[in-house]
Amino acid sequence: MMDINENNDENSTDVIVDIMEVWEQEFLKKVKQKIRIIKTIEDALLKGSELIDKRDESFIKARNYLTENNPVNNALIKYMTAFIEYDTKLNEKYYPYDIDELNLLYEKNTQFDENGARKKVHNRFNTLSFRNYVIFMTLKLDGQYDSKLDDKIFRVKSSDNREYNPLTKIPKQLRAFLPFRIKEYDIKSAFPTFIDNELGCEYRHNIYESIGKKEFVRILNANSEEGDEKWYAKNILKLKKVYGNSATSVLTKDRYLNKGKAFRDFAKCESECIYELVKLNSIKYYVRLHDGIFVLTDIQCNTLNFGKVKFVEKECTPPVKRDGVPNLFYYFNDKGQVKITPSSIADYFVQENFQRISTKADKLIIYKNTNNIIEPFNVNNDLLSILKLGVIECGYQREKVVSEISIKYDLMIKPALRIIDPKVLKLYRDSRHEFGLPFKNGFYLMDKSGQFKMKDYSQIDGFFPKHKIQEHEFVYTDEVGMFEKVVQNVSDNNTLDFQSMLGYLVQSYKDASCCPAIILSDKNADNVNRNGGRGKTLFLKALEHVLPVMVKGGSEFDMKYTHVFADLEPETQLYVIDDTVAGFKFDQIYTQITGSLVCQRKNIKAETIPFELSPKFVFTTNYLVGYNKQNNSTNRRFIEYQFNNHYNQNNTPKKEFGCTLFDDWDINEWNKFYSFIYRCVSVFYNHSIITPIYDKEKDNYNILFNDTVKQEVFDIVMKQVMSERSFFTVGVFLTKYGEQPYIHTNPKYFTNKNTKLYIDAWFTKQSNNDDNIKCWSYRKDKRMWVYNPDNISTNSLLKKFSAIPSNL
Repeated sequence: MMDINENNDENSTDVIVDIMEVWEQEFLKKVKQKIRIIKTIEDALLKGSELIDKRDESFIKARNYLTENNPVNNALIKYMTAFIEYDTKLNEKYYPYDIDELNLLYEKNTQFDENGARKKVHNRFNTLSFRNYVIFMTLKLDGQYDSKLDDKIFRVKSSDNREYNPLTKIPKQLRAFLPFRIKEYDIKSAFPTFIDNELGCEYRHNIYESIGKKEFVRILNANSEEGDEKWYAKNILKLKKVYGNSATSVLTKDRYLNKGKAFRDFAKCESECIYELVKLNSIKYYVRLHDGIFVLTDIQCNTLNFGKVKFVEKECTPPVKRDGVPNLFYYFNDKGQVKITPSSIADYFVQENFQRISTKADKLIIYKNTNNIIEPFNVNNDLLSILKLGVIECGYQREKVVSEISIKYDLMIKPALRIIDPKVLKLYRDSRHEFGLPFKNGFYLMDKSGQFKMKDYSQIDGFFPKHKIQEHEFVYTDEVGMFEKVVQNVSDNNTLDFQSMLGYLVQSYKDASCCPAIILSDKNADNVNRNGGRGKTLFLKALEHVLPVMVKGGSEFDMKYTHVFADLEPETQLYVIDDTVAGFKFDQIYTQITGSLVCQRKNIKAETIPFELSPKFVFTTNYLVGYNKQNNSTNRRFIEYQFNNHYNQNNTPKKEFGCTLFDDWDINEWNKFYSFIYRCVSVFYNHSIITPIYDKEKDNYNILFNDTVKQEVFDIVMKQVMSERSFFTVGVFLTKYGEQPYIHTNPKYFTNKNTKLYIDAWFTKQSNNDDNIKCWSYRKDKRMWVYNPDNISTNSLLKKFSAIPSNL
């Protein structure tokens, strides 16, 4: 369909009335004349049914449709009104039809002035025009339209063989939104056909291929009342591509010099052809639109060809809806009131991928699920902002929705979230022989053989907590990065050990037969000076970039506190007790390392996290860590990794690499880092967790003798005891210790409970350098140390010391 008229009133901004409102007042008045107690239109329709005539029935049909399909809820009207009147593009996510078509409508309704500023254009998508269009079409196609009465109120005009009515003024995208189905009969290539009739030729079939429809319309509409010959010749030259020497018979001088002459000539042909179509097919009720008519779909036209003129039948259907478009949680009823229901709120949050999590306690917990990546949702603080994102309105309509949300917020909206069916929060965990990390570009899974597979999150069984790793797109590389060099620098000759430790920590699978806590300490610590700065914090930061980590300060961690694990989140995979104090009692956390973990949260029932879902433990310290090779319970639960002093106050990683690790990295360095993490897991798969070998006897000695005065006192007492006796007990040592003149001015270092520990450590160290010391050994049965330089047999020694009292 084509229109070259520049004088139509499709963009008219005349004030129009709400015709339905006018009819309602008239009908109410009519009924009141018979039934005086009528107050509302609803009463009138109910009690005055016998007064309803055929015309009223058409109005009621239109009214019922508009009640059920309030134009305010129509997406086309909603989106285009926001754009035209408020210069706002509403969220495309909720637009139910073709987005490209919407953008074309935006473009078509955008105009600029000479200064480049956007001009105000008439909104043909306004609700009142649409309401009147529905009434107009209903009256026309029901045969209840009275031209004498209705042309004025519907502003129907006829000019130059064209009719301008509500159908011509409504955008084509809204035509099919009616209480009934319609179709169109229009002339195929109307103006080219009329020209062929004038010339007696057959050019209409390829005119648009040669010139193009818009260009052809422009040429026909070209005019110059001053008779610009150059402009005329230029347009004739373009027409000659199709019409040759007959081009001047198409754009005649008369048409060129008289604006709109071509349109008027061809509009007359349109009118004559439509008259013939209607007459020969006995069409009673129709609505004209330029070179075509609209009728009900059950109307059949058998005669469509009139010489060269051919009418074609076209469907008129609403735009096709896109799949998966979310629904709004509100709507406007026929009175313009905002309606929100508990189920619509619940459905809205479900479609926005919010999930309610089932808990043993009566507590509302909501998570936001984005492609299997979840994050906790704060119902109290963030609910209103999420709802506002779903308000697809502008201006007054938006204010009405937000106001209704505020009114119903506490009494209806918040409780509505409990309607959502709860689900068990199942977080992803690695299997025994597979390890994966969730990146921005997919989930990268590595098996025990080192083979990679990239999977979409929808293919993974389990959710992922929102984490900084998901900000990175990953591509594997064998290049050595900064962090890998840090590991090499801090681990002396134990690099493989450290890699196995990292691989063990990041792998979320937990093996009950081997799940030790990791202790990160300083090599050559002395339990006096806290040198630190060795790189332990850098290791923790690296782990935080791989998986969810919770860090607690060593000074604030107290297992005697009932709620010590109250803030532990389900997604936490590493629990770090950082900077533990000297003498920290690692044995207090035995149960949590190898068994289930009980979280006693405040004011609710205790929650037990099973072993396979509980976090692994990491401890860091700047102090010496003791070791007792006889204490198997401790040794199998803890593995220590000592950091050398490559990094210190004078040599920091920032100085070495010229940047702040992690904070200043580019995408390549991040790929090197995560690739190294995968290699660490591969080391763990192939070697299990490797325990470094350190001189723990030396550490034990330094832990005990961390005070030079204490060591001097002990040396003096031991020398006296060993010079006077060939055997002695703890009691003998303490007696000699009590005889020292400085015992009353210095702390009492040695007691019945700790003296044996000191003597054992002292003998172990001294025997490495003194063969005479090696001759001393501890007799457990007699609880004494015995000097045996001649290596006398056990039986002889027993006889020799059988008479010695055990309390000595």
